Amino acid sequence: PRVRRCRTTAAPARQTEGAATLIMSLEEDTLEATVLSADDGYVVSELTADSVDLAQMLVNGGFAVRQNAAATAVVAAPESTSSTYVTASSPTDERRAGAPTSPQLSMYQFEDPEQRNVRVLVTHVVSPYDFYCQPMNLVDEFNQQQEAIGDYVTTCPPTAVTAVTAGVFCLAKFEDERWYRSRIESVLPSSAVTVLFVDFGNQADVAVTDLLPLPERFAALPWCTVKCSVYTIAPATGKESWSDEATADFTNAVQDQELVLNLAGTADPKGIEQPVHFVDARDTNNANISAVLVSTGSADRTCSDTESSPGSEQPVVASAFPTACRPLVGSATQLTVCALISPFEIWCQLADATDGLEELGQELANLYATADCPVPTLAEGDVLVGKWCVAQFSMDACWYRARILSTDVAAQTAFVRFVDYGNTDTVEFACIRAMVVSVSALPQQAFCLSLQGIRPVDADDDWTPEVQEFLLSLEGSVCDVVLSSVQDQSLEGSVCDVVLSSVQDQ
Repeated sequence: PRVRRCRTTAAPARQTEGAATLIMSLEEDTLEATVLSADDGYVVSELTADSVDLAQMLVNGGFAVRQNAAATAVVAAPESTSSTYVTASSPTDERRAGAPTSPQLSMYQFEDPEQRNVRVLVTHVVSPYDFYCQPMNLVDEFNQQQEAIGDYVTTCPPTAVTAVTAGVFCLAKFEDERWYRSRIESVLPSSAVTVLFVDFGNQADVAVTDLLPLPERFAALPWCTVKCSVYTIAPATGKESWSDEATADFTNAVQDQELVLNLAGTADPKGIEQPVHFVDARDTNNANISAVLVSTGSADRTCSDTESSPGSEQPVVASAFPTACRPLVGSATQLTVCALISPFEIWCQLADATDGLEELGQELANLYATADCPVPTLAEGDVLVGKWCVAQFSMDACWYRARILSTDVAAQTAFVRFVDYGNTDTVEFACIRAMVVSVSALPQQAFCLSLQGIRPVDADDDWTPEVQEFLLSLEGSVCDVVLSSVQDQSLEGSVCDVVLSSVQDQ
């Protein structure tokens, strides 16, 4: 290997920035080293630059003191291990890949979002609305890269990932003891992280010690998975989501199998999340996968492949719905307050969410606020608790993305929450329409916060009218918050415990 980690036999006299500055000044220089041992990095008795001993430089500067051989417990290595090592010539070398400027991986893009007869290999299944595939044209290159990663890991020195934060790309060791390209999704307690294996689509919790920096040469190949959703079927009548049995049937039919996909469109969230490709799928024997689930009673067919073929003017009803949007745990974030119910229920948006909401609002107006709206209203039997939809707000008659919280069939009304703002309304069935693909990609912009460490003065009472009045005065303000934990909720999304550090009036 071209790069090895070294340390001198001098012990620190005090911790100062001066010592670090002195060491950093030698980067890019050619150094000569006499190796004493190589058990944990390389311990060297001499490390010289231009005939000047680095250890002596640290001692002379008051940054280190000499320690004897007994104190270091180092046994001299055979003479044959003495070597000269040259540092890498570029600051972007793979030894620095764990720094905050770690390589970025691009996501794979189909040439045509309505391409037909695309051959893929299924690598991971969450449900028929959420599964991951490797395009077959990438498989050979991916396999070659995996071999190269295996060779690299067996020969490279142990190097820690220096930026263990969400969004950093790295190599992570899976339970099969092999290393794969990954992205850190979240940092967990006990020195662990959740990573996304970008070439397969699955996630796992991994110890920080099982991470390595991602070398630049392994960043050229884009993510080898695409995220797919079958749009031609829906959960069987009476079910809002896919049952375990339906997901098992689908997994058994497609996992590790080669499929042929016809694409019907793409929902691009324009962020770190993968675009969702809406597909109709067949196996290599031309058997339609949707038909398999329909035949077992696990699914109902919503349309045939030809009903939403390329060139069709009828918008495709979404089968994948907005993901949750929230700040990272432990991060300081600016949020805009949009709806306050109590100190335990504060609905906010990220302060920089304006552009995405404006584009979404325009798209909703173009599709839904027209006399000849092409999107049908939901049939009474489809107005179900938990259903994603687009509903008309009674206060301004505009259309917004929503989720149904309860229904009153006798009154023909539903109680909905507008997922991008957090407020609620009672809406007539006639004012509820299906959510189509083109408005489903943007993550839901509102999320619920709960102030940490407080309660009403009298634990048996509700919050006083004065508190409610104060909360109302905060709507539209920008707050600085630190997210301390996330509690998953089945219908209302995630409730985030926060520390509110400041409020700025708008």
